[in-house]
Amino acid sequence: MGGRVGLVILGAFGILLAGFFAVWVARGRVDQDRVYCANNLRQLGRFAARDEKPDVRLPASIPAGTVFVPDLPPDRRLSWVPDLLPALDSRRQATAELGAQIDKSLPWDAEKNAAAARTTLGVLTCPANPPPEAGGPAATQYVGSGGVNPAGATLPPADPRAGAFRYDAATPFAAVTDGLSHTLLFAETNADLGPWLAGGPGTVRGYDEGGRPPVGVGGQFGGNHFGGGNVGFADGSARFLGDKIAAAVFRNLVTIAGGTDAPIPGE
Repeated sequence: MGGRVGLVILGAFGILLAGFFAVWVARGRVDQDRVYCANNLRQLGRFAARDEKPDVRLPASIPAGTVFVPDLPPDRRLSWVPDLLPALDSRRQATAELGAQIDKSLPWDAEKNAAAARTTLGVLTCPANPPPEAGGPAATQYVGSGGVNPAGATLPPADPRAGAFRYDAATPFAAVTDGLSHTLLFAETNADLGPWLAGGPGTVRGYDEGGRPPVGVGGQFGGNHFGGGNVGFADGSARFLGDKIAAAVFRNLVTIAGGTDAPIPGE
């Protein structure tokens, strides 16, 4: 009898231990995915990491949100991504070669650009919740900050609603008067995903003040990780913003000259 009780206790202990191990493994995977996602954002923001490259001549501006072609609206143009492809980590994917396939004089959905548009880019995909393969144009889960509301990406840099990315022109780093470390450059999202090659709101997105919560599952940004989402800043850094962030604080982060450099809340 005692032996049976001992076996039952031992079995229960084993089940409990296995449960703890499974939770530990799952938590490790969650943490790893968050780190990989943040690293994607740092990779995208390499051109902005001004303190990390003292011997390298860095660009004086944030690239335009679209490749400007006269008579094409922003959502028919190419996005900011092709201009960054040569600078991305070619060890992960042959991004420079991919960029060479793209004809920047044509709309993003031109037949000549179709093969490139269907290519999934690992640096634009959150490992925690990658979008399904649909067989058509590949999506991006990282969008450039377009300021406040849809009009933010069309405004001059001095406008208090303007964001880091503007559709028609580059944004000088000197125009980011709120401070590079307090200004969003990129944010991850799982809402309204669009092709990475296409300009418009699928790749440059303003914060809708009257819409859903700014960050988290069901929010305008984030939605791929429990409790919040990763964002990249104009100094090339990345961090995790909790889903409890106040709307007013998030609004300040998406503008480049909103007049505040208030501390960023912790996770």
